[in-house]
Amino acid sequence: MQKLDVSFEFYFNVFNSGQKGKISQESFSGYISRAFRELDTFCSCNFDNDEKTKEKVKLCVCEIAELLYLSSDSGFVKSENIDGYSVTYSDSKEFEKELRRIVLKRLGNTGILFAGV
Repeated sequence: MQKLDVSFEFYFNVFNSGQKGKISQESFSGYISRAFRELDTFCSCNFDNDEKTKEKVKLCVCEIAELLYLSSDSGFVKSENIDGYSVTYSDSKEFEKELRRIVLKRLGNTGILFAGV
């Protein structure tokens, strides 16, 4: 995946329209990194210099980051190992279903998703 910079300012000003988001600035980079790893399973994200698609990917990553945050906050995360990055969800089918819904909603019409998504 091409690396995009998704800053806390983007999350605050664009994704949340200047309203306080769910993720604190201190926790933001960790959730964004995890969100990019989740998104990697759905797309190649080869979009060259298409600014419109980049914006959609950034919005998608912000929404996935919030799902990860809410999942960990609500007990959706059963266990987590930071050094080896391993997360186990208490209901992985529900998490996957919601993750897929977000990706399709945000990126379904971009042409960057893997076939079958």
